[in-house]
Amino acid sequence: MPATFGHFISGKQIPASSGRTRESCSPASGAVVGHAAWGDAVDGEVAVAAARAAFPVWSGKPPTERERVLLQAADKIEQCGDALADLLVEESGSTLRKARFEVDYTASLLRAAAGEARRLYGDTFPNDKPHRLSLVVREPLGVVLAITPFNAPLVLLAKMTAFPLAAGNTVIAKPSEETPLIAIRYAELLSASGVPDGVFNVVTGDGPECGEPLARHYGVQGIALTGSTATGLRIGAIAAAGMKR
Repeated sequence: MPATFGHFISGKQIPASSGRTRESCSPASGAVVGHAAWGDAVDGEVAVAAARAAFPVWSGKPPTERERVLLQAADKIEQCGDALADLLVEESGSTLRKARFEVDYTASLLRAAAGEARRLYGDTFPNDKPHRLSLVVREPLGVVLAITPFNAPLVLLAKMTAFPLAAGNTVIAKPSEETPLIAIRYAELLSASGVPDGVFNVVTGDGPECGEPLARHYGVQGIALTGSTATGLRIGAIAAAGMKR
């Protein structure tokens, strides 16, 4: 019997506040792969609260510690590569070759991001006052929302979130409603690799009920999106109105 997946918030799966779920079906066979929580603004509020609470902990860790955790996550992805590839094939209709590429590239992205955690350099420049030096210090932004598509659901999720994590941000992922399960599984593997609770969260649902309220939330400081031109224009307008990056 297909399993039911909740949102992934604060290190564990939780059901939608409404109790609603949606089938995730194989594009190839039509078979039900699993059931995912169907989120709304209430669930988004819970995820934002978790991400904001975890931000001081994660951003306060030394870069070498964030590097270590992300390297462990890359190893974990490779260890679970066959199962991840199978889930990609079932849920997204991917070929097995493409699915394995996504898994390998995801591990590579995590390792690249881990290395960048050590290279968050600041800058110095002359001050207009004598005997003084001005410093530029780079700091994490805060909570980053990643809205990901169905066609490369694992690798684009990793590409949008690994580098914000390396920089000390916390993340909320809103995957496509067509491919929610791979995002939940990815979040579980990050958690098992040492990513603290609340640092990486997943809220599943559609754009109008789930994604847009998250994008509008005052607690979200940055948004990453891959989607249609219409969706990009809409999310861009929301981000501009809220002074989000």
